[in-house]
Amino acid sequence: MRISNKLSVRSLSYILLFIPLIPLEGLYYIQNAAYNLLYLIGTLAVALAVILRWVYSALDKKKINYAILVMLLMAVYNILVTVFKHGDLKGAGGVWLYTIPLLMLADLNRKRLDVFLKAALFYLEFLIVVNFLLTLVFPDGMYNEDVLKYGKMWLLGYKSTLQCYVFPAAAISLLLSAYENSYKNTLFLLVVSHLVCITESNGMLLMGLALIDVVVLAGLYKKNRFSKRVLVVAAIAIIAANIIVVLFTSSFLSNSVVHYITYNILGKDATLSMRTSNWQAVIPAIKANPVIGYGYTTAAQRQLLYGRETAHAHNIFLELLYEGGLIEFCCFIWFNSLVFKRIYRNFNRPSARVIFYLLAVFYVMYIFENVFRKTSSFIWLIFLLGYFAYDVDAVLSRLKS
Repeated sequence: MRISNKLSVRSLSYILLFIPLIPLEGLYYIQNAAYNLLYLIGTLAVALAVILRWVYSALDKKKINYAILVMLLMAVYNILVTVFKHGDLKGAGGVWLYTIPLLMLADLNRKRLDVFLKAALFYLEFLIVVNFLLTLVFPDGMYNEDVLKYGKMWLLGYKSTLQCYVFPAAAISLLLSAYENSYKNTLFLLVVSHLVCITESNGMLLMGLALIDVVVLAGLYKKNRFSKRVLVVAAIAIIAANIIVVLFTSSFLSNSVVHYITYNILGKDATLSMRTSNWQAVIPAIKANPVIGYGYTTAAQRQLLYGRETAHAHNIFLELLYEGGLIEFCCFIWFNSLVFKRIYRNFNRPSARVIFYLLAVFYVMYIFENVFRKTSSFIWLIFLLGYFAYDVDAVLSRLKS
């Protein structure tokens, strides 16, 4: 039988658990202390329950998920450095408070990933559609300019936050579609995602969606399209792209056809909306403290470094090196090696190919973005699904016709 689209009691229970684990950034700007306190209490309660259940399961089975263990090491180290460097402990804790429990919840439900993923997709799509409708109703943003310092904001938050919902939703939808042999839901999701990007004037995410379009239309994840060599070549190309873009982009943007693309198509200036300026500011700071890092810095510290208190490095690797130095960077590489080793081993399975191509799109986009934020928990879930490639394939294969 085909994978059912109906929501079961178990699906609804998952959705209730997802609600406190993926914060709606926009709602924080209501400035309602009672709401924020209630949401935080709910998040802490769910996080504590999931963590205790995961630890109990690991002890009972005498088996631990090494990918999650490495993420835990990253979280603990980042928080310790933040404390040591007198940084923003609340901000650092917020990044990991949502991510770690979500990954543990997925691990606990590895044998029921079909229901888990459909519930996650339903919730993410619901938020994306509601956010789209709100952008139509409030084209200039939902919140008073007095509480905003940079840009417009809707339910999900600033337009850059939309990627934290669109990427994982696209990955899960395409993953399910590969086993259902029906792509109606994926096409619907992509159409809505394109429309909300156009409404929000979100040119950068539109470029990411264009890459996903290529993956979907070309059927890159289908059997025998490419060999495992693609994985190795893509990894090398993305690493090279990071180095080239970060080190050599500033002057290149100002004097080439790329300037036309960034200014006229993406709506960015020659600095890609301060991105190249941020890279130039953060690289000397990394060189000054390359091993330990600075932790999650306060608004005042970011203001001093970037000239804006809400800024970050706008590059996943630079942000890693800045916050956690080579120690956290090596943990991140370790985490990726665990994930991509499993993907490589199972590359003959649709699950591994879908996740690989979506993670490739992710790494291209995150040359210019930062994944270490409290709204990114479901993006990290996609990494974990790569680690679970065999389990995902085993569960979904039993359910497809």
